[in-house]
Amino acid sequence: MAEYLMGTDEYEGRGLKEFSVQAVGNTAWSYARQAQLGAETIQRYKGKTLLPRTSGRLAHYMVLLTDVGEALIQALYSQVAEIDLIMFDKLTRMKPQDVSNTAWAFAIVGIQHTEFLNSVAFELERRLRFFTPQETANALW
Repeated sequence: MAEYLMGTDEYEGRGLKEFSVQAVGNTAWSYARQAQLGAETIQRYKGKTLLPRTSGRLAHYMVLLTDVGEALIQALYSQVAEIDLIMFDKLTRMKPQDVSNTAWAFAIVGIQHTEFLNSVAFELERRLRFFTPQETANALW
């Protein structure tokens, strides 16, 4: 899927520009969730895998590197951040749940995009009363 969205040396990817705000966030969330589940699987089968045993964000990132590849993951999350910043007016047009889910996905995968994260912090502060406790916790993860 990441190859289809981001492209390869042989063809241009579809990109995320035609995605809705929720679809962009859900895409980032789905890769983060895949990484979480993969890391849990590695822990469950300790000693029965060739992957090094680790935990936390490093384990999540390793799963995505193994499954998808670093270049594609970096490109995907970079495009997620750029679309959220440009097409959705620095996150101002995003619902609190979309902001929090996307911020959570960046945290789980361990991708740091400073401008995106600064915009998350700004929106959280500006619209805190509209965020549920769960959305606030996800955004602060």
